[in-house]
Amino acid sequence: MKINLIMSKINILVNPNDRAGSGKYRCVDPHVALQNNFSNDFFVEVNDKIDFDDMNYLKKFQLFFFHRVPQNNYGRAVEIIKKIKGFGGKVIIDLDDHWNLDPSHGLYNQSKLHNFAGTIIAVLKEADLVTVTTHLLQKEVLKFNKNCVVLPNAINPNEPQFKPNPSESERLRFGWLGGSSHIKDIELLKDIPERASSYVDKIQIVLCGYDTRGTVRAFNKETQQWMERQMQPIETTWFMYEVMLTDNFKLLGNNQEYLKHLLKFDQQATYDDQNLAYRRIWTKSIDNYARGYNEFDVALAPLNDSSFNLYKSQLKIIEAGFHKKALIAQNYGPYTIDLVSAVQKGGAFNSKGNALLVETSKNHKQWSQHVKRLIENPNLVKDLGENLYEMVKDKFDINIVTKERAEIYKNLI
Repeated sequence: MKINLIMSKINILVNPNDRAGSGKYRCVDPHVALQNNFSNDFFVEVNDKIDFDDMNYLKKFQLFFFHRVPQNNYGRAVEIIKKIKGFGGKVIIDLDDHWNLDPSHGLYNQSKLHNFAGTIIAVLKEADLVTVTTHLLQKEVLKFNKNCVVLPNAINPNEPQFKPNPSESERLRFGWLGGSSHIKDIELLKDIPERASSYVDKIQIVLCGYDTRGTVRAFNKETQQWMERQMQPIETTWFMYEVMLTDNFKLLGNNQEYLKHLLKFDQQATYDDQNLAYRRIWTKSIDNYARGYNEFDVALAPLNDSSFNLYKSQLKIIEAGFHKKALIAQNYGPYTIDLVSAVQKGGAFNSKGNALLVETSKNHKQWSQHVKRLIENPNLVKDLGENLYEMVKDKFDINIVTKERAEIYKNLI
């Protein structure tokens, strides 16, 4: 059913770049909250497939919200923005990552080939407003557009996947939950399984989000053409994660039955014994993936020292905080903003600390040291989780952030 726009309100057209992480947290959820909380002031329409040549449709809106570039159309991005501004529309560009990708990023070659960074910079210059996730990224954007504000990623505390419902285990469980572009980050955790001999019967490493889907380009010698084919499970980034987090499956000991179960890569198959040193949790939909936090006690947040990672958001610690999880995090980039070390110089505990921090220069020692510290101090696990929750519960509540968003949008008009 076609919804009639309310001309007495500010009409906003939101164009998600996807319906995954950035689409949810940067585009859809914030504007659903805006519509719900300020229905007298705003009308929001979310549209994934805008016809930018339909001027009658475009002119119904005063504000246009795009993540990075309009509809991922790098070829027409600047043209589209100028067209909107030509009839008096205001354009908001949102960024949650830096535009210069690391060589290890899956889109690096494509980005270099098509000069995505150059297009994003041109778009930033044209925008009426730029919204970003952190003050670190804001400093970069201000070089190209002086009207840039921080609106952090935020959680709807009423969303079912962010209501803690932790499972139980005899072991202390350390978990990582994320996507497929973190190979350099996961490498930082190799110290935990490699030094596990003294605590292998006390811990469980949990890998959440496991996904064997994907394609790879391969050269067909017979046809002399490049063709896409489905990846084999052992070709995926997730299998590489698994190899690193189990020290090439040494963490399983002599449990050949469990190894065979894992190497079947059968998402529907179950394994009765969950009291093991390693556990795989398969991927879930974007509206359910955070339930993975219920399957471990301590969240791991490694972050490789790189220019791209420096400007990433705090989403991982926000999610962990709403689940009241203890946290071990890299003391780098976005994780330097709000985290307070629970260990002071000399080893004394700081009762107000909300994380155990790993210094970048000591990656391969401190991860396992912090694991041992939590094994030896089980009360610290609960205290860290409570302290992290106290830090995130107001600052990153979507209802509170939405109040600021509403004022910013009104001022823009």
